[in-house]
Amino acid sequence: MLPLLNTHAQFGTKNKIVILEPRAIEVLLIQFCIDTLNKEGNIMSRNPFGKTREVSEPYAIYKNFQGWTWKVVKTYQMPKNEAKNPYARWKVACTSPLSQSDGTVGRDTYARDILSNGYLLEATPEWRDAYGGKQSDSLAELEEVVERILNA
Repeated sequence: MLPLLNTHAQFGTKNKIVILEPRAIEVLLIQFCIDTLNKEGNIMSRNPFGKTREVSEPYAIYKNFQGWTWKVVKTYQMPKNEAKNPYARWKVACTSPLSQSDGTVGRDTYARDILSNGYLLEATPEWRDAYGGKQSDSLAELEEVVERILNA
């Protein structure tokens, strides 16, 4: 038995109180530790973009030349796992010329569709580290394309 777990534990909810024996607490703690380790024995990292944000503070904003805008407010997988999964999804607030939507959240979109059809307009530093896009590079590239079109 673990030395700190020699007393009973009480967990209360609104209508119930559950009393766990020391052995049950020990088993739950061991199972928790096993669940948080990956196959290599390292502690599994959490998805840095797994918490849903407000539309006004997205992790990233992607846009394209047809008028589509995607504000990424949540991802469902770690960035390294998304690269292996063609069906990886992001929760986005999307606006397009085809809809009257104000960009309300709730649409899941394939990450590959956004990455292949849009350019990174804005992003948090963590997003740029994970996905490789730099805000300044995207804006500079966009300005260069617009200038070439205007001078043609």
